[in-house]
Amino acid sequence: MLPMISSSARTVSRSSCLFSILIPTWNNLPYLQCCIRSIRKHSAFPHQIIVHINEGTDGTLDWIKAQPDVDYTYSSQNIGVCFALNAARALVQTDYIVYLNDDMYVPAGIVYSGKKSSNFQTNISFYRPRLSSRRLQVHVPFKRISVRIPNIFGKMHF
Repeated sequence: MLPMISSSARTVSRSSCLFSILIPTWNNLPYLQCCIRSIRKHSAFPHQIIVHINEGTDGTLDWIKAQPDVDYTYSSQNIGVCFALNAARALVQTDYIVYLNDDMYVPAGIVYSGKKSSNFQTNISFYRPRLSSRRLQVHVPFKRISVRIPNIFGKMHF
């Protein structure tokens, strides 16, 4: 049986956001802080950040609660990445989803280097630099991105 999952969506309007960033974490606060700091610093487009906190015994839950621009879901036990992403997906208010691990760093313009226009999906590039690795992985350009997360909590809303 899964533990109860709680969530908090802030009252800030996400209507102008182009995409939601889903980040599952499990007692990895220093890396999560660096990841979110890099998103805030290098974001080229308005976005919604959603973190799923597994356990949070390292202070993650308290830190996230103090972040007014981060929505979150929480489980008292580690429910794994699939259940965590499904829980976080329930808070998504945009048409596009970007998935990051909590140990990823977002360099300037890397996650979304697409043209700043209403045609957001035409020229998006993704890199996957990991904080816990000394290696930077290669650039992968996409013309169109389609993300599907298995739905186990109810009807899909996007």
